[in-house]
Amino acid sequence: MEARHLVYFTFLSHLRIYFLDCPILEI
Repeated sequence: MEARHLVYFTFLSHLRIYFLDCPILEI
């Protein structure tokens, strides 16, 4: 029923993987 929460969680997880995969973006 909480589709929005699930999408938000998956979105955050993808962002985390993306940033971890791109250490060049380290500030």
